[in-house]
Amino acid sequence: MRSFLQEVVEHLDLSPDRLSGYVFVLPNKRAGSFIRHLLASGFDRPTLAPAIVSIEDFVQEVSDLKIISNTELLFHTYQAYRSLDQLKHKDDLETFSGWITPLLADFNEIDRYCLPPDELFLNLGRIKAMERWNIEGEPTSMVESHLQFWEQLPLLYAELQERLLSSGLGYQGLVYRKAAEDIEHYSKAAEIKQKTHVFVGFNALNAAEEVIIQELLNKDMAAVYWDMSAYFLGKKGDGVSMFLSKYLNNWPHFRKNKPLFVHEHYSGEKQVELVEVQKQIGQVHYAAQLLASLPVGELTKTAVVLADENLLTPLLHALPANVTQVNITMGTPLRATPASSFFEQLLLLKSRSGKNLHHAAVSSILQHPMSRLLIGRPLKIINELNRLNLSYPSSVELVELADEVDKDLVEKLFSPWEDIGQAITHCLHLIEFWREKPALGPLLTASLFKLNQVFAQIQELQGQFGLLEKISSLHGLYQELVRMEQLDLEGQPLTGLQIMGLLETRALDFERVIMLSVNEGKLPSGRQGSTYLSHDIKRAFDLPTYDEKDAIFAYHFFRLLFRARHIHLLYNDHSEGISTGEQSRFIRMLRLQQMPTHQLNEIKANPGLRFTEKKLLTIAKNDSIIRRLADHAASGFSPSALTTYIRNPIDFYQRYILGIREADELEETVAYNTLGTIVHDSLEELYLPMVGSVLTIEGLKSAYARSNQVVDTQFVHHFRKGDLGTGMNRIILEVARRYVEKLIEMDISEVESGQNIELLELEKELKTQLSADLMPQGITIKGKADRIDRYNGKLRVIDYKTGKVESKNLEVTDWDTLNTDYEKSKAYQVLIYALLIEAGYPGEDMEAGVISFKNFGSGFIPFKFNKDPRVDGALIQGFRPVLTDLISEICSQHIPFTEKEIPKHEY
Repeated sequence: MRSFLQEVVEHLDLSPDRLSGYVFVLPNKRAGSFIRHLLASGFDRPTLAPAIVSIEDFVQEVSDLKIISNTELLFHTYQAYRSLDQLKHKDDLETFSGWITPLLADFNEIDRYCLPPDELFLNLGRIKAMERWNIEGEPTSMVESHLQFWEQLPLLYAELQERLLSSGLGYQGLVYRKAAEDIEHYSKAAEIKQKTHVFVGFNALNAAEEVIIQELLNKDMAAVYWDMSAYFLGKKGDGVSMFLSKYLNNWPHFRKNKPLFVHEHYSGEKQVELVEVQKQIGQVHYAAQLLASLPVGELTKTAVVLADENLLTPLLHALPANVTQVNITMGTPLRATPASSFFEQLLLLKSRSGKNLHHAAVSSILQHPMSRLLIGRPLKIINELNRLNLSYPSSVELVELADEVDKDLVEKLFSPWEDIGQAITHCLHLIEFWREKPALGPLLTASLFKLNQVFAQIQELQGQFGLLEKISSLHGLYQELVRMEQLDLEGQPLTGLQIMGLLETRALDFERVIMLSVNEGKLPSGRQGSTYLSHDIKRAFDLPTYDEKDAIFAYHFFRLLFRARHIHLLYNDHSEGISTGEQSRFIRMLRLQQMPTHQLNEIKANPGLRFTEKKLLTIAKNDSIIRRLADHAASGFSPSALTTYIRNPIDFYQRYILGIREADELEETVAYNTLGTIVHDSLEELYLPMVGSVLTIEGLKSAYARSNQVVDTQFVHHFRKGDLGTGMNRIILEVARRYVEKLIEMDISEVESGQNIELLELEKELKTQLSADLMPQGITIKGKADRIDRYNGKLRVIDYKTGKVESKNLEVTDWDTLNTDYEKSKAYQVLIYALLIEAGYPGEDMEAGVISFKNFGSGFIPFKFNKDPRVDGALIQGFRPVLTDLISEICSQHIPFTEKEIPKHEY
C-alpha cells in the first residue's frame, strides 16, 4: 500500500538542492513525523531539511502572535469584561466562567471566518431583544441588564482583542484572522518568496485558511495536495466532497489547474466487516480478540480508531499479549482522569466546608484511588469514623485518627484553607508529592503534568490579576478549565499498534482499520456544542452549521477507508441512557453504495446466553469445623444462632464458625438494630428500680417522667458522635421515646385496671445444659430474657421486638415445622426462653411471648401450641427433642452445611 503522504513525496521534486526550499504545512503535528521519515529514507547523505509545521504553528508565524491557553484567555476576558463601564451589573468570576465559554467559542468562529463583528453582533442583539418582545409592562432590571449586555457585546469583543494584541497574544480565531490579514505582507518577505508552501491533507478550511492558501497559490508560492476519491467528487448528499467541490468551483486557481490528488483508491478491493456488538465494553473485547489473531508484523500497519474517547482506558486494559508496542496518538479529556476528579472532589469539599466536614465527602476523598498514593492507610481513618459514628468530623479529629506518618498530609487535605493562595499552593504540593512516586504510568504522569500547568497558570494569573476571592470561585474556575483541557498523548507513530481518535488519522493511512463506536451520535457526533449564535445567523454569515460538521465527519471516515484493505467497523446495538444503539449513517451508506470490489460481511458478535443451574453451596464438616462447633457448644448456643441456622446453614457457618461479622459502618441515619438496642437498654434502666416488686402507678409514672432523658442518654451512648439534632435522626429519636413511653403507658393502664404485675427479672442471663452425648464437652443453651414477670400470679417470659410481630408468627400446630420454617423463628426464641427459665421456676405454668413495638394494639402476644397459650412442663418436654434434633444436625460431622434458597422477599 502506498500511503497518501508517500504519493505526495514522490510527486514533488525533492532533489537535495530543492529540498530546503519547501515548507510543509499539515493539519496536525502527527503527520509531520511520517513526512520526516519518508524524506529521510530518500537520502543517503546529510541534506538540509525542509520546514515541517502544523497549520496552527504556521498561522502563529505569519501573524506574529502566540495562541494563549484557555486559563489565560479566561482571565484576560474577565478583565476586559470588568473594564466595561457601560455595564451596570457585572458577575463575579465564578458566575462569569459558567457562561463565557460558549461566547468565546463564538468569538473564535467569527474570527476564523473573518466576519464583520459589528454587523453580526448588531443582528445578534436584535434577536435577543426580539426574544423579549412580549414582556408586559416595564421590563425588570434583570431583563434590562440582559439586553444591555448584548448591546455592549461589540465593546467586550473589541476590548479583549485590544488587550491581547497589545501583548502579542491571541486566541486561535484571532490568530487566524490576523494571519489572513498579514499573509500578503508575509509573502513579500525576500526569504519567503524563495519557498514553496506545500499544504497537505486539508479538507474543511475556514475562511482565514482559504485566504492564506489562495494568496500563496496565486503567487505561485504554494501547492495543495488534497486526498479525494473520484467516486465521491461531485457527488451530492453524502458530504464527503462538499468542501473540495466548493473550492474547485470558487477558487480562481482551479480555473486553470487541476486538483492534486483525485484518485481511484476507494474503488480498490476491500474486506469490510460490520460488527454488531452489545454494549461499549463488548466492542473492546471484540477488538482485543481481533488483535490477538494478527501477526506481530501486521500490527504496525493497523490502527484502532476510537470514535468514543472514553473507551481508551478499557481498551488498554484489554490488549492481548502479542501487542508489545502501543502508540496512543489521540487526545483524552483531562476531566476523565483520576487525578482530575480528585481535585474536583477536594475543591468541592473546601468550597462547602465549615468548621466540620461531612463524612461522605471525607470518605469519598479517602477512598479515591489517588489517596492511596498519598496516605499509607486511608481506610483506617474511615473505619475509625465508622466506629465512632462521626458524621461531621473536624479536621483536628481526622488528623488524630491518622497514622503518625500521614498526619501532615491529612492536615493539608482537610484543614481549612485560609485563602486562594494557600489553596493553590496546597494543590501544587500534592501534585509534586505524587510526581515523586515511582512507576506512576504514562497516563497518570501526563495528567499530573497537565494539572500542574493548570494550577501554576491559575497561581500566576491570580498574582497578576487577583480576581479569585473564594474557594468556590476556584472550584468553579477549575471545573471550566478542566472541561476544556485535553491530554495530548503522542507516541512514536512509525512502529507498533496505533490507537487514535478520528481527527488524529488526518493524512495518515493504514492497511487495517478497526473502528469502535460507529454509532449515530458518535459518527457523526450530532448537534453538540454550546453557542449563542442561532442557526439563522450562522446561515446568514456562512458560518458552519451541523450540516457542515456532519460533512467533516463523513470525509474523515471515508478518507480513512480509501487505501485500507481490511476494515472492521464495530457498533453498539444496545440502547441505554442517551445512547440509542443506532448504527451510524456511514454504515448505511456503505451498504447502499456498495461497490463490486468491496466484500461486506455482517457479523453479530453478541455473546450467546448460557443457562446454568445454580448449585447450592455445601460445606463439609472437617475436624477443624467440628472443634469450632464443640467450642461454640460449650460456650452456648443462643436463640439467634439457632434461628440463623434454620434460616440458612451457610449464614450460621460464616458467622459462628468463621467468625465473619459485619464491618462497622457509619450510621448517618440511626440503623434499625441500633434503635432496638437503645429501646431495650432504656427500658432496662427505667424498670430496674422496680425489679422484685409489684408495679405501681407511682413507680411507673416516675419512670415515665424520666423516660425521655434516659432515651436521649442511650442515644448518645450507642449513636456515639452521630448527629441527632435534625432530619431523620430527630424523627427516630422521637420514635424511640414514643416506644418507651407506650410500653410504660401500657403497664400503667394494666395496673389501673386492677391487674397485678410483679416484675421478677430484666435482661436475665440464662443457661441450661443438654445431653452430653452430642458433644464431648457438653452442650449449653444460653439466652437473655428481656423481662420475666408474674401477671395475676401467672409466670410470663417476654421478649421485646421493635419490629412488627403478629400472633400468627407465634402459633404452632406441628413441632416438625419449627426446625424448617423461619417464619416461626419468634416462636422458637420464646420457647428457648421458657426452657431456660424452667429450672428457676420448677412446676410453674407460664406464658412465653412477645411485645411488639410496631403492634402495641395487640399487647402481650403469647406463644400458642394448637391455640393453647399454656407453657407447662409437658409442652417443654415436647419441645426439647425438637431442639435436640436441630443441635444434633448442627453438630453432626456427617451432615454438611448446605445453603438454602432464600425467597427474595426475605432480603
